[in-house]
Amino acid sequence: MAKALWGARCGKSARRVLNGETSTRGHAGSVRSPLRKQRPRRGSAKATASSLVSTDQNVPTHRFEKRALADGEKETNTVLHFEPNPPEPMIVACLWSHWSGKEGPDLDSFAAITDEPPPEIAETGHERCIISLQPNNVTEWLEPQRVSASRLAEILSDRTQVVYEHRKAA
Repeated sequence: MAKALWGARCGKSARRVLNGETSTRGHAGSVRSPLRKQRPRRGSAKATASSLVSTDQNVPTHRFEKRALADGEKETNTVLHFEPNPPEPMIVACLWSHWSGKEGPDLDSFAAITDEPPPEIAETGHERCIISLQPNNVTEWLEPQRVSASRLAEILSDRTQVVYEHRKAA
């Protein structure tokens, strides 16, 4: 079952990603979204897709080092840079929403959809991986009201198979 990555990363960073700019947040620094749609009406969620070339992700250091936490040790993170091999842009399945309320500022939220990682990512200690859509499925993904829920699940299952390389991020 697909999960969500970057759950409710909101505000300026998400807005920059959705508008196709480079985010200021390290974990989404290389996401660009040329496939953006109109903003949805108040309080509705919308499917979107972003082009991803590479990404930096936090991995618990003890899992990356393939060991248990020592007694009294606090969990820390190691930032890893993941890149597809061969390097090429991927179309990442995403959801986003714009919320307006009576109190407080408007809220933009963004989530890339993830699933179980392939072996080369799992061996780093990371527990999820983004779903890269097949190019022929993008139109249906961006217009979910025109397809059934089962077709959307098929689109997420019919993903591009990507092999990743990784290194510690600088």
